[in-house]
Amino acid sequence: MNWDGTEMDFVGRPQDAFCLAGGPNIEQVLTYAMPNETIYSLFASAGAALVRAELFHEVGGFDPNYFIYHEDVDLCWRFWLRGYKCALSPASVTYHRGGAASRKLPPSYVQGLAQKHTLFTLFKNLDGENLDDLFPLVLYVLLERGQWLEDARASIPKALDEFHSSIDELVATRREIQTTRVVSDDQIFSSVGHPLAFLLSQERYRAIESELAALCLDAEGGVDTGSSAPARVAIARWVNAAHFLFERDLLSALHDSEAGLGALSRASCQLSERMTQKEEEVRQLASQVDTYPRSHISSQPESPKG
Repeated sequence: MNWDGTEMDFVGRPQDAFCLAGGPNIEQVLTYAMPNETIYSLFASAGAALVRAELFHEVGGFDPNYFIYHEDVDLCWRFWLRGYKCALSPASVTYHRGGAASRKLPPSYVQGLAQKHTLFTLFKNLDGENLDDLFPLVLYVLLERGQWLEDARASIPKALDEFHSSIDELVATRREIQTTRVVSDDQIFSSVGHPLAFLLSQERYRAIESELAALCLDAEGGVDTGSSAPARVAIARWVNAAHFLFERDLLSALHDSEAGLGALSRASCQLSERMTQKEEEVRQLASQVDTYPRSHISSQPESPKG
């Protein structure tokens, strides 16, 4: 609950683990209701979670490269990959003073952390096939969000730089996670929902995913060769493909906007011409009335009687 206990603050995010939904290109508003019974979830909010100590240490605990945001998604996802489960219980109620930490930090810094940790988490935990498909799509979405979130736009270059500078460590961490996994992505997602379901449910983003996959064919499998060099090549191809499609779509939208403005301008000119013609007609009629002999103007007939 929120700090006052008047609203639900967190009941899980089965369709959008990384809070990417929002903006004009998201078709649906995501709302979640309190479950009636204990349910499995990809993650539990670290602000109100109970974890078995031995399991916490078994999976390596929180990734020390994370500060705030999505460190709980990453931790719990690793639990699932090891064969453990996370659940949400409606019988357990806590109170959260939302934003107590983030309000003390610059908004662009907060956005940068969230974006960087999203990339870290997906890179480490997705299997090879899903990583090839989804990582470029999320890069595209992060770029797109910058159109309506100024702080996200300002922070994405730094987030990408920090991701690139961490590739050696990320590749090593990914190798350990993937070699110790005992559950497939499909098994996890069938139990708790896909963490990017809100994207994959929209035809537009499925089409973008397909286009990105076609552009990144040569990058498939590069991150799991055991070496950082092929991973860097694959990631560079993903980033370039996402930038290419985003800039193409941005230019297309700009062209459509300019075409729409051109059509509006032409319609405005035509309307102005018609109004000018009508004004001239009114002036001519007024002139005729002024010069018409008053003797020819008949008085109004009397109302009929009876």
